[in-house]
This record gives sequence, C-alpha cells and structure tokens, in this order.
Amino acid sequence: ASIMMCRGFNMGCSGLYRQHTAGSMLEIWHTAVYLWSFTTALRNQMRQLITSLVILLLAMNASNADVQRRTVNDGQLVMEDIPPIPAELAQAVNRFQNIRSASFSGWSEDSENIYIKTRFGAVSQLHRVSRPAGARLQLTFEDDPVGEVALQPGNGRIVFTRDEDGDEFDQLVLLDPENGLSHYLTNDQAVNNRMIWDRGGRQLAYRSTRRNGRSNDIWIQGVNPPEEAKPVYKSSDGSLWKPVDFSRDGKYLLIQQFISVIDSRIWIKRLPDGEPRLLVGDAEKPASNIASGFDRDDARVLFVTNQRNGAAELAMVSLAAVDGEGKPHITFVTSTSDWDITQFALSRNRQRGAFITNENGISRLHLFDPAKLVYRRIDKIPLGIISGLAFSPDGRKLGMTLNSSQSPSDAWVLELGRNPLSAKKLTRWTFSEVGGLDTSRFSTPIP
Repeated sequence: ASIMMCRGFNMGCSGLYRQHTAGSMLEIWHTAVYLWSFTTALRNQMRQLITSLVILLLAMNASNADVQRRTVNDGQLVMEDIPPIPAELAQAVNRFQNIRSASFSGWSEDSENIYIKTRFGAVSQLHRVSRPAGARLQLTFEDDPVGEVALQPGNGRIVFTRDEDGDEFDQLVLLDPENGLSHYLTNDQAVNNRMIWDRGGRQLAYRSTRRNGRSNDIWIQGVNPPEEAKPVYKSSDGSLWKPVDFSRDGKYLLIQQFISVIDSRIWIKRLPDGEPRLLVGDAEKPASNIASGFDRDDARVLFVTNQRNGAAELAMVSLAAVDGEGKPHITFVTSTSDWDITQFALSRNRQRGAFITNENGISRLHLFDPAKLVYRRIDKIPLGIISGLAFSPDGRKLGMTLNSSQSPSDAWVLELGRNPLSAKKLTRWTFSEVGGLDTSRFSTPIP
C-alpha cells in the first residue's frame, strides 16, 4: 500500500513538476525571444552607429587630404580651400580702388588760380592749378595728409591743418605758396583747427584744446608780425565752440556753439574781453542754427536754421533790433522750397551769396542777393553732390567741388555776371584719373 501511495505520490509530484517545468520553459522562451529581439535591435543600432562613424572618419580623412591651406600677410591670415586671387582680377579691381579726386580748397589772392587737395601717393596733398585742365603744382610733401585749408586775405599765404601719424592732434601750418616755405603756428598735444582769418589777414582765430586737453576754447594769434596766441573764449562745457567770422573792423567775433545735431547756437563777442552775447538759439526750444557771417554793414548776421520746424532755411538776425520778447529780431528769407539748405557761402565783400539745397539726394545750387534777400536756382550744374563753395576774392567766380555719377570729385568754377543772381559759364578745372574707365557709359540718375 505504501508502495502504491508512494507511486501515486510520485506520479502526482511528477505531474506537478512537469506542469511547473512546462510553465517555466514557456517563460524562458518568451524571455529569450524578447532578449533576442532586443539584442537584434541593439545590434542594428550599433551597426548603424558604427557605420556612420566609419563614414564620418573616412570623410574627415578625405577632407583633410583634400584641404588646401595657405597663409598670407606674414602668416597672420590662414585660408583653407580658398583659391588664390588671379593677378588679372587684382589688376582689374585696382582701377576702381585708385580713382583719384580733386577737392576745391580755395583761391589765390589774384583770383586767377585755384587750390585743390588731391592724392598723389598715399595721402592728400595741396596743389595749385593755374588754368582749366592745367597741371597740378604740388605744394606740400609731408607723410601726413593736409586737412582744413584757410587762405590769408591780402597776402596769399595759406594755413592748413595736419596731424602726425594719425594722432588726431591737428596742428596749424603756415605756408607761403610762392616759395614753398612753411612753419608750424602750433605744435602741442592738442587739437587745433576750425580756423578763420580776419578781413585784413592780420590775425587768425581757431579752436584749440591746449588749455586742458578737453575744452574747445577759441584762440586768436597774430601773424603780421607773428604774435603769441591768446585765448579769447574759454569753454565751460563739453560742447564745440568755434569762430565763424570777424567784423570788418575786427572788433567783433562771431562764434558758433554746437551742442548736438538738433541744438546749435550763435554768439557774438566784442574783442578782446567782452562777454559773449547770445544771438540765436534757445535751450528750451532747441534748433539747428548755423552761422555764415556778418552782412556788408556788420548790422546783421546770416545763418541757416530749422527753428520753424520745417526745412533748413536762410535767415538774418539783427545785432540791434529786438522782438517783443526782447530777443534779437530775426528775418526769414521767403522760400517756397521744402528742401534743406546744406551749405551757405558769402563773398568777401558780402554783396553775393550762394547756397546748396539737398533735393532727393541731388545738390542744387542757388545764387543769393544779401541786399534784397532773394535767390535764383542755377540749372546748368550737372547732377551730383556739390560741396566746398567759395567765392573768388574779386567776387566774379564761384568755386566748388562736384561729384557726379560720371566723374569723381573734381574742381569746377562758375563765372558770375554783374548781378548777384546772374551766372555765366561753368568750367571743369580738374579731370581726375578714373583708371581708364569710360565714364560716358556710367549710369546717370533721373532727377
């Protein structure tokens, strides 16, 4: 019986064992299948990753093998896969990079010759031209360029500015164009520029920072005979102060204060020790007010202003008359134009004036009669940008720089008639090099 029970028990145990084993094997099978699937997916991903890495390495090796590397500028610039610039291309582009210009810079005292600034070599130098299309006689030869230029009335000498090695400390140099001799009027660690002569050419006023290296003071220096420079106005703020004009008797100095592009003021000072008096400008109502000079009788000052919230226009301020608020009386020149005046010039005798308007980016020249406060546009000027207006000492010619679509900046001269508003022939005096380009094929703007 016990044997039978044992057999029965064994049979039961065996059945249970077989059932349990079967379940475990199924789970193991499922697990194995899952692991095989996971491993297969992992292998595929790894295979793809390895393949990508191999391709990348091969590409890098190929890239490194094909890269063309070279250095220029004494090794300061490393270039990879940038082909050399053909010498022919450099030569072709060089024509455009070396187009010259000739900026009108003033008149000789006899009104027969003009002075220009043009570049021969690396920097601009001062030259004299005696006739249209004539040779350019070089007058300066230093390594640094000529900056501002002011011609001495009655004598013919020239004062110009020049810094040293680009230090921006402009110095004043007095040049005699007849013998080429020159000497420094200033030689310090300061900015000296914005110079003007008095009517007789006896003394020079200019802006200088020599007092403390910061303030834009106004100094006056006699040159006939040479005298020590003296400050006539010491700036107490950081704005720009510069001289604009002397009265005929040399007793008064017109001064421009420039605070910002929307706030500039005009002052007058009795020399040497008078207190400056404000003529035009208001801190509460800022506006651009740019002084041009005294009129013929030293009774009024002409200036350009936008204080009426429109285009920059011509106006005159009286030195004696006042308005209802006790301020100097201002007369505005009647105009129907909405274009800004960008430059205004007066003749030495103050019987003529000229100004430029910016009309859609094109300069228009106008002649002005200071006595009648009327003007006339001159239409014979080629389309372009006009700058550097200056009347000849005898008042019969008007010099200018004209930059047009068919020529670089060159010097032009307009002959004037007897009437302040009349003009005769316009002549181009300089023909600057344009690298052999055919300027007649250049596009011309449509006005």
